[in-house]
Amino acid sequence: MRINTYSGYCDDEQEWWLPDRITGGAFHIDVNEKSEFLGLFLDPENKVNSDVVKVCSKGDDVFFFSKYKYLVWVYSKSEKNMKCIEYCNAKTELITNVEVVNDVAWVFSNNFSSPIVSVELVNMSNIRTVECCEDKALGEGSITRTVLYENSIFFMNRVKNNIYCFELDCLTHTVNMKLIPPISIINCLAVDDKNIYCLYINDNNKTCIGIINRENYELEEIDITQYLSLTDDRSFKYFRMLLVSDTLLMIPWDDVNLVTFDLINRNILIHKGNLNIENNINSNRIILNDSQKVGEDVLLYSPVLGSVLNYSFSNGVLSEKNLDIDVDTFNSCIREVLKCSMIHENETINLSKMIEVI
Repeated sequence: MRINTYSGYCDDEQEWWLPDRITGGAFHIDVNEKSEFLGLFLDPENKVNSDVVKVCSKGDDVFFFSKYKYLVWVYSKSEKNMKCIEYCNAKTELITNVEVVNDVAWVFSNNFSSPIVSVELVNMSNIRTVECCEDKALGEGSITRTVLYENSIFFMNRVKNNIYCFELDCLTHTVNMKLIPPISIINCLAVDDKNIYCLYINDNNKTCIGIINRENYELEEIDITQYLSLTDDRSFKYFRMLLVSDTLLMIPWDDVNLVTFDLINRNILIHKGNLNIENNINSNRIILNDSQKVGEDVLLYSPVLGSVLNYSFSNGVLSEKNLDIDVDTFNSCIREVLKCSMIHENETINLSKMIEVI
């Protein structure tokens, strides 16, 4: 069986901690590729939740954050058990971003109707909330993927016009916002000490990389339409931008072709992934969802590929690593799923879908 996951975590010992969206199980793969079933993602009603948006680690614990509820599953490596914690009782439609700053997880909904929630990893009863935008008219639309830089988290609103850059100061729990003309539709952004970089469509329907000075918010615009063309609607193609050593990496939402832009030489390259992808995958399905920076490499997690993509900034190579679970480990998970299905006998567990991934 191969793992399909929205997120995952590879630690310093090259061991993997992975949620599987098909079975709703958590798995561990060690450095020798031996797999272990950790438990099911059971909510307070003892129902299986299969969608985990973010995986992170602190000390002895691994944290799996839910994509649709303010729930987190905490696996203890020493005690070898997993517990579910509801850390906030507010309502949210979809959680798209979780950033960890100084052992505090900052949890973002995909829109401005829900507050930003901060929760301490060492004491999950200690939570605080921050409003994204006090003026809801300014904070309309959904938000981009967040970008962490030092002690601040940056994001923008996805609308046709009137795009703002929001900066959450994690030390003061305050949000500042700046209007950025003349950007029309934003896909993704990156940040360093001097600039904000973003991929967007301008008012003339040109696909551009923008370099925004963080002091005066002046915009330098680079037209890349001849290499890359974004659609002029509220959808988006590239969901995350990473900056490493003067190179921007743009990660697609529904494609496996990564794009890099050299800020020094102003060169753009399309990195085509030579991957075994199911024929029925189309633009309506998410192919890549979360990323993890490990040294000079970026790990890209997929809910449909059954593998993790690895992009190396050192040599520009895009490779693929299969996430294989052995049969005994898979059967341990299925037995727990069947136990859960007997408790909730009126609900359907799609076992046929699970068999497909073996």
